[in-house]
Amino acid sequence: MKLTLNIRWIAIGLLWAGTIFFTYWNINKIDLIMTEIEKEEIFQMDGIFWDYNSGSISKILAQRDSLTLPVESIRLGLFYVENSLTALALRHNFGEIKIESTPGQTGEVGIPINLYFEGPFREILAWLNTLEHDFPYLPVRHAKISADPFSKQAQFQFWLYLRYKLPD
Repeated sequence: MKLTLNIRWIAIGLLWAGTIFFTYWNINKIDLIMTEIEKEEIFQMDGIFWDYNSGSISKILAQRDSLTLPVESIRLGLFYVENSLTALALRHNFGEIKIESTPGQTGEVGIPINLYFEGPFREILAWLNTLEHDFPYLPVRHAKISADPFSKQAQFQFWLYLRYKLPD
């Protein structure tokens, strides 16, 4: 009788151990399936997002590319920018143009440029608009304007930052 009782307890213990094992195995399988379903939903949502926003994304990428000037060398890029800034200042009737640049001063991929010129105060807004639209890779970091009310001339000092990109 004691032997049959021990066999029954062993059988009941094995039955419970099997039940606990299969429950644990089932929970792991459910977790794996849920993880795969979530991954599939994420891929579908990414696809929907890409389809819906592909035009905007391409515009943003083009705008990002316009924020840096592609140059073959730092000196050539700086020469191009200095000539363009001089031509822009002369187009807006500014005189005594002085450009100072210090390549390699910062650890970033960019060159600080100091620009000094004199001219009519009323032309500065048009000059700044042209600078913003035609030279997006040349943001203004700081500006100082000193005006003479009698001669209607002003002295302008701009600290610009040339962002450039060397070829890969």
